[in-house]
Amino acid sequence: MIHPHFAQRSAGLLLHPTSLPGPLGMGDLGPCSYQFVDFLKASGQTWWQMLPIHPAGGAYSPYDSPSAFAGYELLISAEKLVEDGFLDQEDLTFEESKLKGKVPKEQESEARIDYELSQAFKEPLFRKAFSNFLAGQHWRKEYDQFNREHRSWVWDYALFRALKERNPEHSWTHWPEPLRKREEEAVNEAFKIHRHRVEYWVFLQFVFWLQWGRLQDYAHDNGVKLMGDVPMFVSHDSVDVWANQDSFHLDEDGERTLVAGVPPDYFSEDGQLWGNPLYRWDRMEADGFGWWLDRLKR
Repeated sequence: MIHPHFAQRSAGLLLHPTSLPGPLGMGDLGPCSYQFVDFLKASGQTWWQMLPIHPAGGAYSPYDSPSAFAGYELLISAEKLVEDGFLDQEDLTFEESKLKGKVPKEQESEARIDYELSQAFKEPLFRKAFSNFLAGQHWRKEYDQFNREHRSWVWDYALFRALKERNPEHSWTHWPEPLRKREEEAVNEAFKIHRHRVEYWVFLQFVFWLQWGRLQDYAHDNGVKLMGDVPMFVSHDSVDVWANQDSFHLDEDGERTLVAGVPPDYFSEDGQLWGNPLYRWDRMEADGFGWWLDRLKR
């Protein structure tokens, strides 16, 4: 039986949201995405293929993400933070004016993505939005709903990001053994020590969830369907592997024993060694493929 989405001829465009012309550095889930949906509708297109929208990893690649569940925080729109009452317009104007005087002329063009610039612009805004959220009761009901729906992954992800902030150059396999092996006492202690930063990362995922849901609704209301991408393998230096070590081919220290790649083909005479750890399908099956079901549902 043919799925209704594919029952008739249709067309669309492939574009990662970061490639849209957004404020200071890159596109996001703000006005530029809504304008692109309008463009697709006016052009008679019915699909927006977005590629993965997970947090970027090495070389800013969403295919080397620290999480197969989380959304990319830099895609959060500062304008939407103002609309939702997390920030004032003056906050945006102040941060933008601070940076614009420091940006070299060759970086002023919106023709290329500048991740560092976008991060420098948005991080102070994120911190202020989080402080404002903690100080009030605005959005608490929605925040609690988000935590109920995503508790299977979001707190582990937030702790992972908080721990990585302390030493971003090293993999989780370099952490102290009790934490590396996720011993309960060590994990609970880490949550206590880094509680504020953990809650900060959970808050950003909540805001991403809010903004992403609205963009989805807007696209669907305008006859545009969204198509993402689920990379087959996950990054070794990710919360997915750290939190589910038994489901991957790893040694006692968490290092990879079997890795993904492809044999020689038309594109590469020597083949490619990707380095992603391979899944322990036998153990995943024993668990009813719970991680995969959660991931596909997400």
